[in-house]
Amino acid sequence: MVGKKLALLSIVCFFLGTLICPASSVRAAEAKIGVINFKKVVLTSAAGAKATTKINEKIKGFQEKFKADEQSLVNLRDDIQKKSSVWSKDKKEQAVIEYNKKQRDLQAKQEDARAEITQMRENELQPVFNAIKTIFEKYGKEHG
Repeated sequence: MVGKKLALLSIVCFFLGTLICPASSVRAAEAKIGVINFKKVVLTSAAGAKATTKINEKIKGFQEKFKADEQSLVNLRDDIQKKSSVWSKDKKEQAVIEYNKKQRDLQAKQEDARAEITQMRENELQPVFNAIKTIFEKYGKEHG
């Protein structure tokens, strides 16, 4: 019984909606939609390729820098594991504290690097996006 009432109410609302707003369905048929592959535009345009190269160089620099820090952490961890049986309790605790501190420092550096790369992407690619926006606005005005 409730299902029949709900179905009837839905049908009535649908017909009222089409009677009240027939122009909106006509306007929707006139709308034009465009799709852009921004990744392709960025990679194939001169400005986008230049920005991408600059960003990738910065990323490689960070990776090389962090590789040495990561290796230092691995070496310290291995040293703790090998020598912990002969170290005193205080020496072990100091080494673990140092390891944890270095690990937190590396994580903080990596987070800062990610933020810097994100900001660099925004700064470097913004002119490309602005150019695309200008082209679309011009195209939209000329072709409706």
